[in-house]
Amino acid sequence: MNQFFQWISDLFQGVRFWTVILPWERGLRVRLGCWTKQWEPGFHWRIPFLDHVRVINTRLRIAAVPCVTITTKDGKTVTVAGCVMFRIVDPYKALLTIQQPEDAAAALAQAEIARHIITRSVDELIPDQMESVALEALRGAGLDGLHFDGLRIIDFAIVRTIRLLQEQWRPNTGFSNFEPPKS
Repeated sequence: MNQFFQWISDLFQGVRFWTVILPWERGLRVRLGCWTKQWEPGFHWRIPFLDHVRVINTRLRIAAVPCVTITTKDGKTVTVAGCVMFRIVDPYKALLTIQQPEDAAAALAQAEIARHIITRSVDELIPDQMESVALEALRGAGLDGLHFDGLRIIDFAIVRTIRLLQEQWRPNTGFSNFEPPKS
């Protein structure tokens, strides 16, 4: 029954002759899959079934940079996580360049932070410096249509790693073929 109501809703959305773009949005109208025009905020007429309108939110977005464990140049282990703040300033270029901006921004930020950490020893790591280096690298990454406002390290720790042995080394678990050496 829900599919029927969704179909009715989609049908009425398809026959609308207008689109309203809110002040914090921009719209991209694609006519017949070929001609693209960017719409500013306001009321716009459209041709049903011929025009496809994609509405893009241009407000500040925050993407979480997942926690990652990295080994420094001197063999110490560091765990770091953060967030990257960006906005879409040119929807057309952004949609041509990237499909999922939050995921891409987080992945690129994580890669730049990791690149910075692996080339330094623990004593040389300063979170503010990591933020600025990674932010400059993001701004120069060639993601047209996106503007990076900031990057913050929210979790930074020097940790000890404990490597768990694989199951063939664990005696008396019932899951391995391990036999202790005979003396």
